[in-house]
Amino acid sequence: MKNKRSKIDSGKMTQPKMPPLVISSEIEAKSASDDIDWASDIIGTRAAVKWDDGVYEGIIESYDERHQVHRILYDDGDDEWTKIPHKDLYLCC
Repeated sequence: MKNKRSKIDSGKMTQPKMPPLVISSEIEAKSASDDIDWASDIIGTRAAVKWDDGVYEGIIESYDERHQVHRILYDDGDDEWTKIPHKDLYLCC
């Protein structure tokens, strides 16, 4: 079960900005191939993950080849292992 993420409230109600996105078909095409280099190529890339209460940004820290999941370290210090591509995850430029 995923932990509910909390946002720091500065007193202002602002809509989170969505970062520039990478075309998801590009990621799907790479992940569907036999070449796993793409999994390593995106390490160090900024990512934005859409949750029920907003969009959270972080960096893709590592890849677990055995389980085929990436570790995202969020800017707020939380981390998560997830499969990429994922419908709620966007790679930033």
